[in-house]
Amino acid sequence: MPVLPRIKVFFWQLCHDCLATKVNIAKRLTGHDMDCPFCYNNMETCLHMFRDCGWVEGFWEGLGLQVSVEGGGERVREWVETTLKEMWEKSCVEFMVGCWALWERRNKFIFEGVRGELNGVNTRVRGLLGEMRADDKRELYSCAGNGSKAKTGDWRGVEEQGEDGNKRGEEQGWAKPREGVVKVNIDAGFMEGMGMGFGVVCRDEHGVVTRVVAVQMEGTWDVKMAEAHAVLVGGEGSH
Repeated sequence: MPVLPRIKVFFWQLCHDCLATKVNIAKRLTGHDMDCPFCYNNMETCLHMFRDCGWVEGFWEGLGLQVSVEGGGERVREWVETTLKEMWEKSCVEFMVGCWALWERRNKFIFEGVRGELNGVNTRVRGLLGEMRADDKRELYSCAGNGSKAKTGDWRGVEEQGEDGNKRGEEQGWAKPREGVVKVNIDAGFMEGMGMGFGVVCRDEHGVVTRVVAVQMEGTWDVKMAEAHAVLVGGEGSH
């Protein structure tokens, strides 16, 4: 499906029920709060977050999607599969982006205290869909051999490029590596009471995700040491 790589990675995590919901965190940290941060009426599972919570009531309808908020089984993967089977491909993409935008809004509230309205999430979804459509058009334009300087793989087009193919003087998105090269993106972070964690995403020259690693550890490390460990793990998956 024509979806941004970060959304594909997120959706894989959602389908495997390995997002860092409060219930999943509590499985690793005894005594961790499991209440939904929006309704406080139920435990925050993936199913509750995206299907059952009153906070998302009307969200899917606002996007014009027919998403079941009752059926689909008791496992998040069953609900996702049931939902996607009833949709056209275009709607499937909108559903995936909608889930990602909900999770993004949830994290802004948890970590930054920014609750926001669902109208803002709808706007975010439409913006991302517009970004992906524009990227598809640029890629087709570039492949047509008409002299465009747009580089396939960049998300916002390129007006000026250096020898490495990256933009100069403007915001840029993720760009594909050259043929035969695997690009490794890493990040590390700390949270009080939860310890240290880092993530690794490997993609090939086609932008296809070849490896995803998420690690959580007790205690705190020096930031440089945590990122160095992430680089080591990423290097193991790039061969």
